[in-house]
Amino acid sequence: MVAMGQTALSGERLRQTDEFLAEAWADLVRHDERLRGTTVEVRFDRGVAHLTGAVADPAQLRLVRELIGRLSGVLGVWCRVAVGGRAPVVVDLGCGATKQWPGNLGLDIYPAPGVNAVANLAGSLPLRDDSVDVFFAVHIVEHLIDFLPL
Repeated sequence: MVAMGQTALSGERLRQTDEFLAEAWADLVRHDERLRGTTVEVRFDRGVAHLTGAVADPAQLRLVRELIGRLSGVLGVWCRVAVGGRAPVVVDLGCGATKQWPGNLGLDIYPAPGVNAVANLAGSLPLRDDSVDVFFAVHIVEHLIDFLPL
């Protein structure tokens, strides 16, 4: 729903925004010495940056995410970047039958083909501390009465 006085972004406008973001990122990579040697690929889809590839260490990944976040028009960053040769552990919260990426660990309150573990997301998760690199929580907060325990 769009608030009164605001206009939803059209598909054409979003496509143009994605083209601008891709050009701005390519320009950054060409001119920022700190990005030399990174093999991170960035694809923009409706203002969301999708990152894949690899970096040598967590500091490089933080730098890439920080620089992408500074680009005007970026609405979010989804990250599947390997650090130091290790693929990230990604948990898809409330995934249902469809995960964001097939290799993610899927958690949902109901069993389904894409769910690896059934868990009530209104409480604590059945995961060890520091065992996950990235959480995806797409369209779940609105289903929780109180999301703070999560």
